[in-house]
Amino acid sequence: PSPPIQNLIAARAAGTINAGTTIADAGDLVRQNGKPRWKVTGSITWERGPFQIGGFTQYTSDVLDTNLLDSAGAAWLIEDRMTFNLYGQVTV
Repeated sequence: PSPPIQNLIAARAAGTINAGTTIADAGDLVRQNGKPRWKVTGSITWERGPFQIGGFTQYTSDVLDTNLLDSAGAAWLIEDRMTFNLYGQVTV
């Protein structure tokens, strides 16, 4: 973190400012507030004559919502998820 941010972190640790104070942009933001470590997508399509079928999948790794804290001050964990979509199509 930059020197001003480091001063805020030190003040929070020392109790000079409220321990629940959120200090933005204070380091590694991966896995925080909608910035997952991994986000992977994939798709596949099969065609034969007028018929087509396909599928799409997306995986998003877990993230911490630092705007929602529990009584111990820990950020809320939003678990990883994987979604699947399938489709079929006939051309007339």
